[in-house]
Order: sequence, then structure tokens, then C-alpha cells
Amino acid sequence: MRAIRSFFDERGYLAAETPLLCAHPIPEAHIQRMTTRYDPPEYTDAAPLELALLPSPEYWLKRLIAAGAGSVYEIARSFRNVESISSGHRPEFTMLEYYTVGADAARSLELTQQLLSALAWTGSIRICSVAELWQEHVGGDLADLLRSGAVDAETFQLQFVNRIEPELATHDAVFVCDYPALIPTLAKARQHTPWSERWELYLGGLEVANCYAEETDPARIAAFFTAEQASLAPERRMQLEPSYLADPPLPPCSGVALGVDRLVMALTGAQDIREVISYSFFDTLSENS
Repeated sequence: MRAIRSFFDERGYLAAETPLLCAHPIPEAHIQRMTTRYDPPEYTDAAPLELALLPSPEYWLKRLIAAGAGSVYEIARSFRNVESISSGHRPEFTMLEYYTVGADAARSLELTQQLLSALAWTGSIRICSVAELWQEHVGGDLADLLRSGAVDAETFQLQFVNRIEPELATHDAVFVCDYPALIPTLAKARQHTPWSERWELYLGGLEVANCYAEETDPARIAAFFTAEQASLAPERRMQLEPSYLADPPLPPCSGVALGVDRLVMALTGAQDIREVISYSFFDTLSENS
């Protein structure tokens, strides 16, 4: 943790501390929020507030950047509901997020390689595109398949999880670049291509980091969240924090979300997340923990 902080401090990134509680978390179809409630003192007339424990510091970090903070990073506790409890998952985890103003996804990839080096990563590193992996493990020209409609988002995800992802475990570190733009994210689309400016980092076959060249167009951001809300069941919908789409807009930047627990697993050769944390999820439920 000291090495991570030193890495970004030495490069002039602002070390941010953002809220863990929020009344209006950003809606994301694939993430279930962890909820709680604030009960005001009895002597006030205030009503209780339904709140969410945030799944990442993304929203608040982006507001800092929009306000002129420059490049920022944070090591934050994050929470996700309906999360499997396994060797590589738990509902409470440590997230490192860093945003580089003026950078694209390629620059963030270089920065992340430098971070791995600073943390004494000694394994090999492969950088490849989704299209290359598709050609190698599924077969066919993915760009042509996407343009013709032969492969949609659901088909891509199914093939990636079952045919490509298992093969990534045969490499120490793999940066998988240029995901199909038809997968809805807040990553910028590469003009005149079927790809988005996005990569993911796998260490020993486990996804550790996700990077976007961040979408900055308020209209496209609003359209993304409108679609996300529409895909949610009514009981999961929440009002979007009004200031998220307000002026000033987000400047050009690239952001990375990296799971620290999984990173430490890869650096130490641990096979289970319980080996790199002080208490497992089940320890906190035990009276004798």
C-alpha cells in the first residue's frame, strides 16, 4: 500500500478521500448496491435517508477532476451486493482508482505497466487485442462479425467467458485491449471502428483492472445512464446524482479501476483472497472472530 501511494504521489497525483455513502449512486446494470439507512436524531424533524455503500469511488473522483483537481487517485473500500464469496471475490474489497487528465487508454496502460514494475512484478506481460484473442480461440474476424450483426453483446460475452477467459490463465499478465463498442460502458468509442478505448488486465487469469478513455460528452453520458436505468428492475432504480451531469464537464482523461486484494494475490502467489486480508467475510459473522 505504501508503494502504491508513493508511486502516484511522486507523479503529482492528488491523493483523494471521497465518501463511502451516497444517496444517489450511479446506476449500473451489472452492479447491485449495498444499502443502509441514516436515522437522524429524534429531536429533529428530518426523515430517515436511504443510502448506498458505494461500489467504487468513480463518481466522486470524476467530480473532483471536473472541478479542476487534475490527475487523482484513491485507495478506497468498496461494496457490492449479490457478489459471490469465493477465492477471488468478496462483497467488501479494496479498490484503487486512478484518473490521468489528458491521457488516453494507451497512456494508462503504460502507467499501469510502470506501477507493476514498481511493485516488483517479475512475470511476463502480454498485450493483445480482443480481436486477436477471438481469432486465436474462437475463430473468425471479429470486426466483420460485429459489423454484420452476426455477433451481438450477449454472444460476445458468452464466447469471451467460455472460450477466451480460461486461456488467459496460461499467461502471467495479459492486457486485453479494444473491446467491442456495442458493450455499453462509459468508454469512448474509437471513431470509424467497432471498438471502444478500453482494456482489462488479467493476472494469472484473474481480472484485476479495467480501464477506459472516459466518455466526456454529457449527452452520451446521460444516454448511457438512461439505458442503464431502463434495464434495471423498478426496485433497483435510483435517481442519478444531479451534479453528475452538471457543469463543469469532465475534461479528457483516462481512468483505471484496480482490485488491490487481487493484485496482492498475484504479487504474492496467493491462491485465495483470504490469504491476503486480515479477516475473511465469514470471520466477521463469527462471534469468536
